[in-house]
Amino acid sequence: MTTQPHNIVDAEMVESASGRSIDQQLLAAVHDSLKLLEELSRHRDRLGDEPTRTVQALIAESQRRLQRSELFVCVVGEKKAGKSTFLNALLGEALLSSAVRECTGTVTFIRPAREIGYRVVRAGGKEETFQSRYHDRTPEIVRAIEVARQACAKAVTDVDDLPRMIAETEQAIVVDQHRIVHEEQRLAKHQRALAQLEQQLELQQNEAATFRAELDAAGKALPFYVRNLADWRRPWNWPLQKMLVDPAGQAHIGQLERAREQQLAIEAQQKLIVSAQETIRLSQTSLDRYRQTLDEHQQRLIDLSLQLDYLPEHTVACGARLQALELELSQQGEVREQTFREHIRLLTDQDREGKDVEQLWLDFPSPRLPPGLVVIDTPGVNTNVEANARRAWQVIRGEADGAIVLSDLQQPVSGSTRDFVRALSGVMPHLMLVLTKVDRAMENAEILGESGEEQIEEARRMGEKRFAAEVGRDHRQLHSFTMAAERALRGDHPEWQQKFERDLALMMQILSHERPMIVAARAVVAIRQFTEQIRAASAAAEQAYRTTIAALEAQQIPDPVIYCETEVGKILPQIKRLSTVLASNGTSHLELKLSEVKSRIRQEITDCANSNQLRELLTNLQSRVERDLSYLSTSLQQELQSQAEGELRRIQNQLFAGLRERYRIVGEKFHLQVGEIASTTDVRTDVDMSDLAGSLAEKVQSIASSNMGGILGGAAVGAGVGSIIPGVGTVIGGLVGGVLGWMSGKSFSAVKEECASEVDTLFESVMESPIATMKQSAPSLAQNMCLAIQENLRVQVRHYRQWIAGVMEQERRRLQNERDQLAHLEALQQRLERQDQRLDHLMQLAASQSLGIVQRKRSE
Repeated sequence: MTTQPHNIVDAEMVESASGRSIDQQLLAAVHDSLKLLEELSRHRDRLGDEPTRTVQALIAESQRRLQRSELFVCVVGEKKAGKSTFLNALLGEALLSSAVRECTGTVTFIRPAREIGYRVVRAGGKEETFQSRYHDRTPEIVRAIEVARQACAKAVTDVDDLPRMIAETEQAIVVDQHRIVHEEQRLAKHQRALAQLEQQLELQQNEAATFRAELDAAGKALPFYVRNLADWRRPWNWPLQKMLVDPAGQAHIGQLERAREQQLAIEAQQKLIVSAQETIRLSQTSLDRYRQTLDEHQQRLIDLSLQLDYLPEHTVACGARLQALELELSQQGEVREQTFREHIRLLTDQDREGKDVEQLWLDFPSPRLPPGLVVIDTPGVNTNVEANARRAWQVIRGEADGAIVLSDLQQPVSGSTRDFVRALSGVMPHLMLVLTKVDRAMENAEILGESGEEQIEEARRMGEKRFAAEVGRDHRQLHSFTMAAERALRGDHPEWQQKFERDLALMMQILSHERPMIVAARAVVAIRQFTEQIRAASAAAEQAYRTTIAALEAQQIPDPVIYCETEVGKILPQIKRLSTVLASNGTSHLELKLSEVKSRIRQEITDCANSNQLRELLTNLQSRVERDLSYLSTSLQQELQSQAEGELRRIQNQLFAGLRERYRIVGEKFHLQVGEIASTTDVRTDVDMSDLAGSLAEKVQSIASSNMGGILGGAAVGAGVGSIIPGVGTVIGGLVGGVLGWMSGKSFSAVKEECASEVDTLFESVMESPIATMKQSAPSLAQNMCLAIQENLRVQVRHYRQWIAGVMEQERRRLQNERDQLAHLEALQQRLERQDQRLDHLMQLAASQSLGIVQRKRSE
């Protein structure tokens, strides 16, 4: 990526016209770019898993960089360029003087902080901190100091407030005493009033008792109902009311009323006494409280008087305690800093603990390091050790927002530095170039009495152009500075120390300003990378579409009839050979089985003991022969099928190989489950055993007829014998009679022998036809097998055509959906290209602004 600087006025015009700064516009463009890149995740299947993961990692990394508050700047130095001096100047003291060595691979992160500290990551991932290795008592001492300060403050306050507090306490004692006297007087008054009330109650009670006694004595002369006048006023006691009209009753009623009034007066007096007692109790409670308060105030007065004598010494002791704690804190701080520096030397010494230290996070309170800046020392960039170089570059790519390159003003640029600058050319628009070893130029200027600043400025311009030429970069893409880090570290030249701090502040300002540019540069690289991938994916998708459809169409079967005939024609010679073998084997089997049937019939004839058995045998002969021949037909069919089964399976597997291959190709391409193809084929013959049975039965019947016809002369005897056999018809009876008549001229054994001989003759003539048919059945067997196999193939071909038609339609729909997705991807590509142009334009403006800031600062 090239960032050619624009005119500074153009950048300011853009800023004022839009109402937002270039940085704000650039950040907004970066966020828009990340949103576009997030949309690429929808096309994982098109772009692939690895590019999609790369996009997601880039988005996460960019968001992390945008959200973090710290600016990470890596420092790379040429050998002997004074990098350790520069880093120590940043820290403000020679902390890393023995830490930075040419062979070290430790990546050091320097972060400004209020307190010193570190975190170490060793080989294998083990971590440790300064706090874990050093027991720091500072927090304990700080807490003790705070307590001591509070105690001192309280002692001083007490010393100042004691006279006032004593006077207030004495005044409170006087008030308490007055309250006690007043309350004692009130209590005595209430007690006197109570005594009077009690005396009056006693008089009333005595007077009432005397009057009651007199009333009781006078009432004894009155009737009972008069002495008990409790209910005389009730309405239902009207007779008593009438009797009380006499003077004696009326007088008694008057006396009763007086006695009741006396009782009411006594009760009222008792209530007054109770109220007076409560008043006395309350007054006594108040008096006790006042006396307790008086005791407390008197005790407080004693305590304050003692403190008045003790507090001056206590205040002095608190102050001494505070001073001792502050001195201990100061000493603890010195020990802590000394221990910290010793640890840093051990951890950065490759001959000691530093040999297995991979990362060192250093917290250090330096006034020259602005808050939010993290300086990364990456010594592995300029080393030949592969592990150190890999570690350094991993940190640079993962953490660095900017880069500071230190180069000797007089020496050529090394190859490792050139590689470093080229590697960052795409993601860091500007490099901070620090030209070191300017002390010689300053000394020459001082010797000649010339202006050192002019000499240094000229050296900076020349060094900047030389460095840019050697690394192959436009010098306007560099921000160069000349820094006398050694003099700034020593502090013996205030003017150079101030220049170091001004240049450092300007460098940090530029880095902070260009931080959005760095994040944007990474987005631009990713956008261009994935734009190319989208183009390639679009072309690949179109080619894949054509290839897939062509492959599917190639697997179709255009004409099933021709396909089946062609495929069956390939196996026809094998079928013919198989049919010949089956016909020959079937003939042998048929001859053997027919001979067995003939032998069994002859044996049954021979086994007949009389003419009845013979007649019964001949009568049932047809059904028995049909049954035997039916079994023979089934046996022959099974035998042929058994012999043909293995060979037919092999032939059919060979026949269906082409179809199975089509299934396999399509199934593997689209990950489809393909079922097995049916391969069963029945073997059938044209030998009809039912015809053989009928023919044989007719021959046997003809034998019986001919024999019977030859003995008709004995019909009468036969008729007579037959008439005594129940259930036998005239024809059968005549037949039996004929047989018996014939037997009258011949022996029964001779008759059986003749019948057996006729059976032999019969089977010889009958067997010729089926055996000849079986011998000639090879063509029909071949035809039957070919037809069965061909029909099976046609069924499977129909299934295949239906199946692949569905697959093709499904694939066309899928490919059309992918084309729709591809259209979205192509639209996203166009948006990314426009976003690339927008980012590039804004970065050029931001770069121009950075150059303008440097020019203005240097001209001031």
